[in-house]
Amino acid sequence: MKRDLNTLPDYAPISIREIAELFNSGKSTIENWIKMGKFPPPDLWVGRKRCWRLGTVRKLLATSINKISTSVANRYPGDLSVVVAGTGSQHM
Repeated sequence: MKRDLNTLPDYAPISIREIAELFNSGKSTIENWIKMGKFPPPDLWVGRKRCWRLGTVRKLLATSINKISTSVANRYPGDLSVVVAGTGSQHM
C-alpha cells in the first residue's frame, strides 16, 4: 500500500523506492546521484534498509525547484506569458 507522503511529518523515514517514485526515476538513478554527490547519503538505516527523513527529501526538492526556476528566469528574461506555446512567436 502506498503511503500519502503529504500527510507524514518531516522525521518520517522514506525508502529509496519511494524517493525514486517522487523523482519519477529508478532506484539505480538515485544510487548514481548519491555516488555523484547530487543526492545526500541516507539519514538512517532501518535494519539493512537505507532510509532518508522525509524532511531531507522535501528540502532537496524545494532547492531543486528554486534552481530550475532561477535557471529558466535567467535564460528567458522577461514575461514568459507572451510566448505563444508551440509557435515560437511573441506577441507585443
